[in-house]
Amino acid sequence: MLAMTSRALGEGPSTLTRDGDFEKTNAATNSFGGWYFVRQASSEVDARAPRGKRVIRFRNETPGRDAQAQQLIRVDGRVVRGLNVSVWVLGDNIGPGQSSDQTARIKLVFFDEQHQPLGEQWLGPWLGTFPWKHEQGRLDVPPKARMALVFVGLLGGTGQASFDDLQIHPAAENPSVLPGKPLP
Repeated sequence: MLAMTSRALGEGPSTLTRDGDFEKTNAATNSFGGWYFVRQASSEVDARAPRGKRVIRFRNETPGRDAQAQQLIRVDGRVVRGLNVSVWVLGDNIGPGQSSDQTARIKLVFFDEQHQPLGEQWLGPWLGTFPWKHEQGRLDVPPKARMALVFVGLLGGTGQASFDDLQIHPAAENPSVLPGKPLP
C-alpha cells in the first residue's frame, strides 16, 4: 500500500499542489517550484495578478505543440471521492490545436498503484480572449486512484493563456446524499 500523508488524504486545509500561485518560480533560471516538464512558459510579474505578483504564462503558435507544466499529486481514491479544483485564468486569442481536446485547460490523469492510467478529467476548456476570471469545478476520483498527474497550460492549443492561484482540495462529501439504511 502506498503511504499517504494527511495532506494527500485531505485532512488539512492545504491545497494538494505545490506553488499553485507560481510565486516560487525563478525568472532568472526559468525554474518553476514544484512544476516540471514546463514547455513554452514564463514566470511573469502581472500587476493585476489575482494572487501575489507572479503568474505562469503559456504561449504557442503551432497547433499541437506542448505549452504546459506538470505536477504529480498523491490522492487515494479509497478515501477521497472528489477533488475541488479552482484557478484564475486569463486568455488572449486562445484557439484549439490539431484536435478538439487540445485547448487551454487544467487536466488530471489518474493512476493506480501499478502506475496504470485510470482516466482523465479536466476543468475548462478555455477559448478566445477574456480578462482574469475565476473558474472552479469538482472532479471525480476513481476508487483505484493513488496519484494524479496535473497538467496546466494550452495543452496543444494556440494563443496565450495565463494562470494563477491553482488549488486542488479534496471535496467534502455530503452525507445526506450518500446511500443510507432503508426506512422501517
